[in-house]
Amino acid sequence: MDDNKNDDNARALRIFLMTSDCHEKVTNVYENLVDKDFEPAKQDLMALISELHVIFDKIKYNDF
Repeated sequence: MDDNKNDDNARALRIFLMTSDCHEKVTNVYENLVDKDFEPAKQDLMALISELHVIFDKIKYNDF
């Protein structure tokens, strides 16, 4: 039982870290767009897209 709880906690932490990073990038994109800093916004968008692809693949292959 404890092993399942530990596995669930580790899984929840992985999901939190991945989605937290995405939230941070979305916030950065918003702030950069408001400030008309388009180059950093583009870089954050590219990084966000990459992160979302990783999450999509994990869902696709049931790897969460």
